[in-house]
Amino acid sequence: MEYIEEKTGKRLPFSYRHVMKRCLENDKAKRYESAERVLRALKRYEQFMWVKFCCVGILIAATLGWCIGNGNDMTGKTITMGDLYYTITSEDSATCTLTGRSPDMERDKDTGYANLYIQDSIEVNGKMYRVTEIGDNAFFEDSLSSVDLPATLKKIGEKAFYCNSLLASVNIPEGVTELGFKCFYGAGISSVKLPRSLRSIGGASFAACRNLKRVVVPEGVEELQLDAFAECEELESIKLPSTLKVIRRGVFWKCYSLKEITIPAGVSTIGEYAFYYCDSLKHFYNHSPEPQSLSVIFKRQGVTIHVPTASVDKYREAEHWGDFPIVGM
Repeated sequence: MEYIEEKTGKRLPFSYRHVMKRCLENDKAKRYESAERVLRALKRYEQFMWVKFCCVGILIAATLGWCIGNGNDMTGKTITMGDLYYTITSEDSATCTLTGRSPDMERDKDTGYANLYIQDSIEVNGKMYRVTEIGDNAFFEDSLSSVDLPATLKKIGEKAFYCNSLLASVNIPEGVTELGFKCFYGAGISSVKLPRSLRSIGGASFAACRNLKRVVVPEGVEELQLDAFAECEELESIKLPSTLKVIRRGVFWKCYSLKEITIPAGVSTIGEYAFYYCDSLKHFYNHSPEPQSLSVIFKRQGVTIHVPTASVDKYREAEHWGDFPIVGM
């Protein structure tokens, strides 16, 4: 082998060197003594090297593909578009979350207040990402005077518009399914439009909205969560949907201006203190044929309970209900 390599000036391939070595073996059991065995050995090495080459090629291709794919994956990255900050939430579904704004956002020259317009999608590296969420604390204690929410929106996060006292009204678009805890707490809104896509009103979502006077909860909503409308001191009327099943603790706590309310027949749960400190409440129309189990829901005694005529005796005998005047309707 050394002689051949010296004469040719080239090193023999590993397979040839190995076969030649076996041909010169002193141990007859290991020696290749016929041309047929030599050819078979060379063929095996050729097949082995081809498979090895293919495997290495596949591994390289897969590695390059992973690197390229991850290089384009924007998930979790924060993007600045104008005065607004976004975080890419999913590369696969091409969605993002609006997380806040620049403190230098353009404001009204006369009032200093900010008007917020949120577009449906943003473009990053030639790809469009739909704005589906307003992030937690995105506009916490901000000075927004108006907000235009995108039609692509699905969720408003916790305390997203917390204590925006200048925010006079809000139109929540169809498609939104979740309102985070205290998302509009303490906002200055006097009117709000809720979408039919909602299934619940989040905990304290509109609590302490002291300018809010009238609310229509859309059909489809099944639950009013803890303190949903608590301390809405100017709330005069609220229309509840036939789909409603649960009114949690303190939902209308300290709604001083609420004079009457109608409870749909499907409501099976009314939490404690749900109407506590509703000092103007005089008429309570409860369409449930069966008295709900109660703890304490009213603070004052001057509330007349209107129930289905066939259920008057049941209510008069039920704990807590029987403490109030019961009349049929």
